[in-house]
Amino acid sequence: MKITRQVAEETDFLRKQMSGAERRQWVDRLLEQYAPLVWNSVATRYDSETEAEDAFVYIFTLIILKLNRHTIETLSEDWIRAMIDEGLQTTPPSLPPLEQEFKDEELHGQDGESGSCENPIPLHLNRRAQQMMRAQIAMQEALRHHKGPLWSKIGATVAVLVGIVGVGYGVSDRVYAHFHHTEPVEASSEQGNTGHVVGELSATPVGLYQLPSLSTVDLNHVSVGQNALFVSRLAQSVDSWPRIDSDEHPFATADKPLGTPSNSFSMELVPPMQRSAKQGAKGWQISSWRVEPMDHWLIGIVSWTDGSKGHGVEQIYALNTDNGKYSLVQTLTPEAGVSNQFVVAVGDGRVIVQSGLDDGTGAPPLGLPILVYALNGSDPLHAWTQSGQIPASFGLMQTPIATADGIVFQGIVGKDETSAANTATWYELSWNGQLSHLYGPPVDGQSHWAVRGSTGTLWWVETTPDASQNHSGLQVSMAELGANKPSTAAKNLDTSVDGFAVDGSYMMWIVPDGHQYRMVVAQAE
Repeated sequence: MKITRQVAEETDFLRKQMSGAERRQWVDRLLEQYAPLVWNSVATRYDSETEAEDAFVYIFTLIILKLNRHTIETLSEDWIRAMIDEGLQTTPPSLPPLEQEFKDEELHGQDGESGSCENPIPLHLNRRAQQMMRAQIAMQEALRHHKGPLWSKIGATVAVLVGIVGVGYGVSDRVYAHFHHTEPVEASSEQGNTGHVVGELSATPVGLYQLPSLSTVDLNHVSVGQNALFVSRLAQSVDSWPRIDSDEHPFATADKPLGTPSNSFSMELVPPMQRSAKQGAKGWQISSWRVEPMDHWLIGIVSWTDGSKGHGVEQIYALNTDNGKYSLVQTLTPEAGVSNQFVVAVGDGRVIVQSGLDDGTGAPPLGLPILVYALNGSDPLHAWTQSGQIPASFGLMQTPIATADGIVFQGIVGKDETSAANTATWYELSWNGQLSHLYGPPVDGQSHWAVRGSTGTLWWVETTPDASQNHSGLQVSMAELGANKPSTAAKNLDTSVDGFAVDGSYMMWIVPDGHQYRMVVAQAE
């Protein structure tokens, strides 16, 4: 009986846990919504601004590590205040300062609602907390991977204390996405061979670029189109609406700097309409954004939040790369009385959109039919047309990608399935509505992606913190994604990477190269 109860408790714990990728999505949301509340609490508690700042960062680190699927369903100001009280009961350790590798104007406006805060938030503090939160997520991922998933249950608080004091994760802008920075190593002669840069991975290099530093590009905002990269940036100003700028760089394997773009494009973003007469456009903040190339179009997907409970507004923009015209073509707004969730994916000349209705009872969201859109013509407003829809009674898709054969997604929101071999169950939904089960990656708390290669083969890709001696960063592996467990072992990249991303059939990563860095773009086979 005792063993059965223990297994049940551990199973329930694992079910509630969030992956590192899920936690990272909440970092900016938490800061946007609760930074003023936390700062007011610590600023009135401590006379020293340094102590107050350390406490601010420490409390947000506690919050991000204690966040789980049950917590986010009932996330409230009361729970945040409980975390504040818990954080203030402990003397926060002296934290490393944020390295000033960026200009002050890059931080301008990143403190969200600091203007409405009783005690104005120091300009750099949100950025410092953001880096430390992401760093602690990376550390917890590493502990979970090497000591088992239940380590995080036993050692979450230990990870906070040890990680903040003893580990320099995230204190530099050179920390990219998951792990701490390592000093660049001297380049070997093998690195000049384009075939070698992919190691065992079933992929072909299509782009090699030199980067002076890790902060040169943000792989989260690099996307791949027809024989070209698109490097995008979000520009925000106090006196105008935000704007996304995208630079096009043709594929090149000469291993030279990105250089001058062949084309540049811009699209201005329009904040959603206010929900009441008292609320203006300034109440809306961008929580996430991305740009996806599709034929002769750039598709901008922008998520907005106004700080209220529930999910925000999703917008879809289309920019024609032949004439530069762009327009807001679709706005996804929550229904009154329910909490909507939206997923959007771009691929194979299609844009797919699905809404999920959450009634607040804790049950998995109800999946509405998947709407399929295409762009026909050159004027965005008139080109945007619905080309079909697919029933989705199974629920809301999780992290979908659109391929030539259908939609591949990493499970169903609120309905995690695990095989007897402790692997995730993924799905492929054909364009005619046929749903198939796929034998997914191991359930190990790591970040995963689905990729369809140039030959039509489906792959899952995983990044794992590199714990080998004298190394840090991420290890990359991939294996076939199919109806049966692959008969061969996963294929590995034989070097650690400092940043990794996937877009369509392409994988991108950054590795040290002499006294600078190299960005590799490779297409899965």
